[in-house]
Amino acid sequence: MNPPFQGKTLAQLSATGVFLFAAISALVSAGGLVYLQTSWQVRDGLRLAALVFFSLLAVLTARTAVRAAYLHPNDATEYLVYAHGASGIKDVMAQIDKISSRTAGGQNLTLAYDNSAPDSGVAWPFTWYLRH
Repeated sequence: MNPPFQGKTLAQLSATGVFLFAAISALVSAGGLVYLQTSWQVRDGLRLAALVFFSLLAVLTARTAVRAAYLHPNDATEYLVYAHGASGIKDVMAQIDKISSRTAGGQNLTLAYDNSAPDSGVAWPFTWYLRH
C-alpha cells in the first residue's frame, strides 16, 4: 500500500489521487451538511446522526455476512466462523474416499487413526467424519 504524496510512479500517483478524491468529497459533503443544517433543529440533527449510525451498522453487517458466507466460508478469518474447521479435514476425507473406492471398493477401506488422546488434534473431527 502506497501512502499519498510519496512519488511519481503510477501506483504512487494513483494513491495520491484516491486520497485527494476522498478528502475533497469529505469537504464538499461537510460543507453541504453545514449549509443544510442552518435551518435544521436539534431534532433533525439527531435523526440524521441515527440514520448515519444505523446505515454504518448495516454496511458492516452486510460486509461480514458476505465475507463469512462467500469469500472465506472455510477459514476462520471472520469472528462468525471461528468454530469452523479448516478445509483440510474435507480434503483428507476426499482422498480417503478416492483411495477406498480404488482399492477396497466403496467405503470398505480399513483405516486406522488415533482416537485415544482427546488433545491430539484429530480425535474430534475424525471421530465424526469416520463414524461409518
